Amino acid sequence: MPISIAWLLPQHSETHYGILAEAYARTLEILSERAPIWGISWNVEWGLSNPNYTLHIWNGMGRHVGFWGPWPVRTVRRVIEKLWQAEEFRPQIVQLSSVPWAKKLGEKWRRRYAAKVIPPLPFLSQDFKIGLPASGLPLECLELAREAICIFASAEAISSAAYIGEILALAQHRVIFLGTPPEVTPLRNAARRFPSRIYLRLGLSESETELYVTAAKALIFVGKGVHSEMIIQWGKPWLCDFRHPLAAWATATYKSAEEIPTLLRNLPTTSSSLHPTQFVERLLDYYACIANAN
Repeated sequence: MPISIAWLLPQHSETHYGILAEAYARTLEILSERAPIWGISWNVEWGLSNPNYTLHIWNGMGRHVGFWGPWPVRTVRRVIEKLWQAEEFRPQIVQLSSVPWAKKLGEKWRRRYAAKVIPPLPFLSQDFKIGLPASGLPLECLELAREAICIFASAEAISSAAYIGEILALAQHRVIFLGTPPEVTPLRNAARRFPSRIYLRLGLSESETELYVTAAKALIFVGKGVHSEMIIQWGKPWLCDFRHPLAAWATATYKSAEEIPTLLRNLPTTSSSLHPTQFVERLLDYYACIANAN
């Protein structure tokens, strides 16, 4: 029998906006073709005046329930358990994420269902990578990104990212800013100063973003942000500040922007990502080992 999985998501496209939300939604759909899985997301910042939830059914084994607004955690749990009871679903694996409400639910379901609770991502090794689907972008976009440096910046680090982009432009690198930052003025100013070296490709879909990443030489992650899971999964050399929580996973770390051009000269060759079906097979093997462990 397939292992039943409850995945407490940091984001999902039905309750959050952004490429990470799209990535989790796509991964869950692929997983649902092989195992019964419930994805659970909760956007506590959205719908403050109208808390509600939505249930989405992918196929015979896949479900997503998404909450928004200030729900009590106990009420969220009861809603989910009532849905599970109606479908006779009992989780064997509860996959946590870094959101604060996930641990409470995971602990409750460990006791109630004897489920194995898995730590938040990144819990997989570099061998586990989500594949890159075709996006349909024209070939010239790939040519623009070839050997470029792609920079992702989180909300608190836009000015730092713009400065890093200018440092790289002065070192004759082509720089592409990706992601969905809420503030773009510093990035626009940098692109205006270096129009032949710095390009803005913000607000793209997940598959479009991955197409640029596929052709790039390296990625730079500036700030704490929300894209860390994807950067690890993309299989590209990537750099971040040495104080970042995932610095141990990075290809290289920097203490100042001025160090980055030198670090880029000594990067290893890129590694290819797994096809989505290969990723799912390895992930399910990992879950099976945990579920069957004494």
